[in-house]
Amino acid sequence: MEWYIRRGVRCHIAHLVERTRQVAQETDLSTPEGVKTALRKRIASIDFKDAANDVRPFLKDASCLDIWSADYFNALTDMMQFA
Repeated sequence: MEWYIRRGVRCHIAHLVERTRQVAQETDLSTPEGVKTALRKRIASIDFKDAANDVRPFLKDASCLDIWSADYFNALTDMMQFA
């Protein structure tokens, strides 16, 4: 998520809707606000300490994980751009 947002890659909503149709039928992802609402809901359910521990072994410099938090990922969500 961070890689895409920091590089200004726009979220193509029609593509997102097609790719998530099977797993997110109850979520309206057809608008930017719908996508952001779904992300915020998911972000609220994540234990970021556990998530960081899961990816730590794959990183040369794991200090980048120190900023992982709900606030951080919600801020990234606010920065999303849409096509």
